[in-house]
Amino acid sequence: MEATKIKEQDNQLTKEMGERLNLALGASSMTNKAFKEETSTSDGSLDSYLKGKAKVSMVRLIRYAEVLKINLLWLTTGEGSMRGKETSEESAPALDHELIMDIIQEKGTFFADERKPLEHRAKMFVKYYDLKLEEKSGVEDSSKKTG
Repeated sequence: MEATKIKEQDNQLTKEMGERLNLALGASSMTNKAFKEETSTSDGSLDSYLKGKAKVSMVRLIRYAEVLKINLLWLTTGEGSMRGKETSEESAPALDHELIMDIIQEKGTFFADERKPLEHRAKMFVKYYDLKLEEKSGVEDSSKKTG
């Protein structure tokens, strides 16, 4: 029963995420063709994602948010604004690609586990990313002070 509920929630979130991806693509100056090339996404896959018929991996969602310069949490869950904390921002802050790859290597199986709801995995990724980014900033700040 619980597995059915998670699947239904994931299906709804997949549909809503497709709508947000459509909105973000429409708000960007990027053509669908350029977006597909930049993100290495096939025609069929992008069409399925935009229609909410196929799940998008966390790694791909991260890349989409990076390319479109949008808020990852907004893309995956609808929380917050498309462009970041302030609605007047031109774009979301740049993502630290190296840090993202470190997180994926360290915790990738957790974020890929489809038995957990996408919304939960997305929120956990964003929280973990923010925590690691703070840690990294703290290390860089302290090395500047001592150096």
